[in-house]
Amino acid sequence: MNRILLSALILSLTGCAAAGKYPSLNPRPIEAKAAGLLAEPTVPDAPLAPATAEALSKIDAALRLAEGGVSAFDAALPATRSAAKAAGASGSESWINAQMAVSALEQHRGPVKSALADLGELLRTTLSSPPGEDLTRVQDAIRTVEAMDAQQGEAITTLLRSLSR
Repeated sequence: MNRILLSALILSLTGCAAAGKYPSLNPRPIEAKAAGLLAEPTVPDAPLAPATAEALSKIDAALRLAEGGVSAFDAALPATRSAAKAAGASGSESWINAQMAVSALEQHRGPVKSALADLGELLRTTLSSPPGEDLTRVQDAIRTVEAMDAQQGEAITTLLRSLSR
């Protein structure tokens, strides 16, 4: 009962405003014209700085280093696979020879790892510089060398799996 009385009282109070002309809540003409002034200004994209000769030479040097490492790795891979296939039981002389061949093959990954480190250092330097083409070139080179590294890593993992049987 109290709720009904309270609701009736509230409803009766909503109509207590005096009759008259009240201002509209629509935007005024001056406010409509100023709408563009309130928007965040657009900043034009700055053109990217061209690639620097220093960055290009460092990228090329890292890629050459990685490619040389891949060549050496690929040249040593068939002999290591043969040693792994010929490996006997764990702890046997042939198994030890295969493990040593895999370890020697791992050393051929050094140039690719060094190239990744060089490119990582160049990336840190490039990120602290103004935006430019250097960044995209370094990132592309890193992706290329990472693919080389992943391929070598997969080959090593496959050889080690075959020796763990």
